[in-house]
Amino acid sequence: MKLVSYCGLVCSECPAYVARLTGDDELRARTAEEWSKMYSSDIPPSEIDCVGCTVVEGRHIGHCGECGIRMCGMARGVAGCGACEDYQACPTIGEFLAMVPQAREELDGMARQR
Repeated sequence: MKLVSYCGLVCSECPAYVARLTGDDELRARTAEEWSKMYSSDIPPSEIDCVGCTVVEGRHIGHCGECGIRMCGMARGVAGCGACEDYQACPTIGEFLAMVPQAREELDGMARQR
């Protein structure tokens, strides 16, 4: 099942989500090493564990637990930013999509279904 975050990233393809679902400790270790280098941070394998953005309770990886886009989506009660009536004019999601344009396809799909 495809799980999409509020911002349009596909949680079900994220290594932290996959590792949680499958219990794959090798994936956790590889991802921790990769993300530690990528983000100039020390991320232990135990942190590579996430239930997915749109799930309220449970562990969320890194920034996801404090993400303003996620908080806004939960407060508005939408499945994702694309399902929000303010999607096209929202500067917050607009800034994010400028950095991560591949997320737009998922959100535009939600917008078409609105």
